[in-house]
Amino acid sequence: MKRIYLVERTDDVDYDEYTGFVCVADDEEEAIAICDYEHGRDSIYSEWPLKTRTVKITLVGVAVDGLESSIIFESFLAG
Repeated sequence: MKRIYLVERTDDVDYDEYTGFVCVADDEEEAIAICDYEHGRDSIYSEWPLKTRTVKITLVGVAVDGLESSIIFESFLAG
């Protein structure tokens, strides 16, 4: 069953960096992997912390059947 997670940075956030995401994933590890893939080491952008110790993960709810693992909301501090 897929779950909905809020992934928030806990370190200092500067302009032109992501502050957090809401994503659909199987577990917390997949939530981090999705964020890393979209905006971390596997992306041409590097605005996301790659160390899980700099983020807080909160289980928000359960996704409806058939929803794929993905980011459904992003928070970006534009400068």
